[in-house]
Amino acid sequence: MKVVALVITYNRQTMLERCIDRLLTQKLPLHGIVVFNNASTDGSKNYLDSLQNPLLKIWHNDKNVGGAGGYHDGILLAMDLQADWIWCVEDDILVPRDFNSKAQPFLASAKQDRRGFVFPNLLCVYEPRSIQRPQPKEIGKDNSLEKSVFAGCLLNSTAIASCGLPIKKYFIYFDDWEYTSRLSRNGFVGLYVPELWVWHHDASKPMDKVYLNTPYPQLWKSLYGIRNELSFYKQYHPKQYPKLLIKHLFYIPLQILLYRQDHKFISAWKWSMWSLKSLWF
Repeated sequence: MKVVALVITYNRQTMLERCIDRLLTQKLPLHGIVVFNNASTDGSKNYLDSLQNPLLKIWHNDKNVGGAGGYHDGILLAMDLQADWIWCVEDDILVPRDFNSKAQPFLASAKQDRRGFVFPNLLCVYEPRSIQRPQPKEIGKDNSLEKSVFAGCLLNSTAIASCGLPIKKYFIYFDDWEYTSRLSRNGFVGLYVPELWVWHHDASKPMDKVYLNTPYPQLWKSLYGIRNELSFYKQYHPKQYPKLLIKHLFYIPLQILLYRQDHKFISAWKWSMWSLKSLWF
């Protein structure tokens, strides 16, 4: 099976260097490595330009289009290399050097079975024995998956050709759930392979009650998240959408007003407005 790794990167040069090193030194060489540089400003561009390897295909974007935009455009670039599988390796992921060789029999079987995506164990670097994804409740019969995150996920090029690309306007968060759910609903159900694994540095570890604990300058990410989450549930789980919308429109803004330590009113107002955006998004 021909595997092309797709690395989306933004301002994490040190992690990116470790990531690229592991990809270039796979025991069974990859078919190609596409690096989508999302307008990094930290020296990542100079580092990438210094690399001389025929496996690498580097794209420097002129603006940051978010993770969703990176995957939308990056998958297009990777598809040009005529691979069987496109492996989503984010810049904060560290892969074993024997991953590609171990994955081959599983990928061949999954291709034959029309699996839309293959997902390994995603292990947290900070807690090496802790499996971030998939969670037990996400795993169906015969290790099937309805959805997964992009980090570490291998996408079937046949499914991509049939179902299109991730939604670029999501920008950040829930683009992976929407996309893999779309693959599943179009007959390309995912497969969890517990024999495979990757480490995730998880540089932006999730916090409990992000609407209270996220520093205000970083709150914009959560605003994209709630809009996209609501949009996802409206499309794929419409029965749950009204309850979730009410929660984000009223309950969480009230929690912000009562318990947030700073920027209470503007944060509550923005949370409600971004929740409303899901109605027409």
